[in-house]
Amino acid sequence: MARKMKVLVTGAAGNVGSHTALELMAHGHQVRCVDIRPPKVKGAMRNVVADLRDLEAMCKAAKGMDAICHLGAIPHGAGGRVQWPDIMDINVVGTYNVLEAAERNGIGKVALASSICATGWCNWGSPPYKILYLPVDEEHPGVPCDAYSLSKLLNEETAAAFHYSFGMQVVCFRIGNVANVATQGRKSLAAGGLRPIWTRVDVEDVAQCLRLGVEKSKLGFNYYHVTSRWRYDEEGEVVTPERTLKDLEAFEKAGESICISPELLQGRNAFSCDKAIEELGYKPRY
Repeated sequence: MARKMKVLVTGAAGNVGSHTALELMAHGHQVRCVDIRPPKVKGAMRNVVADLRDLEAMCKAAKGMDAICHLGAIPHGAGGRVQWPDIMDINVVGTYNVLEAAERNGIGKVALASSICATGWCNWGSPPYKILYLPVDEEHPGVPCDAYSLSKLLNEETAAAFHYSFGMQVVCFRIGNVANVATQGRKSLAAGGLRPIWTRVDVEDVAQCLRLGVEKSKLGFNYYHVTSRWRYDEEGEVVTPERTLKDLEAFEKAGESICISPELLQGRNAFSCDKAIEELGYKPRY
């Protein structure tokens, strides 16, 4: 049974952050919430308003905590090209400050919200992300091609530096496009016209992974895909092999040569979450 901890959750006013705070409390942990907007998480030890770019504020928020779940960031696509400087400022500097605050306060565990985009995948990048095989795992090569993707990759490199310099456990979660099955049903997991390379995941499953990232020990520096296990169609049903083959025709017509794993034809997600399942005990609901 996991040791009960005091956990700081950044970005707690947001969708994933608030769900993560509730997930942690449901498993007996105490939570302090922080965001640039007033967090309103019922049952939290404290809800704090602070800017990630304010190092001293982050150090103060982290005081007395055992672990941090860091989710505060500008999301993918917010503001387009004009917001690239803000994305780099808030996402990269903000993440550095959170890790610095953890080190100064002697906090040994940080779970960091990265993104599938850290691989280079994004739906409007140029040059386009070249897929070599499906499902994509954590070893697949990729090159970030926009500010958000770059910020997430840089955050992973920063996390690695804090691990190797200070022995801090920092686990980065490459989260897929987040849906909310509880309010929108399994149809919200459908990939639409971007199947089979688009990946979605339920917000409750994301919160589960963030919790596991601070509960587990001896993870060092690591990163995991956080996706649903299966792909879903517009009716909320697992995609059939016939539908998968039809969807892949577009790649063939475009001259793309992709190695297809048998798992994809069985309805598995385009981005594999097997590593998280095997190493963390992740149990995706969908």
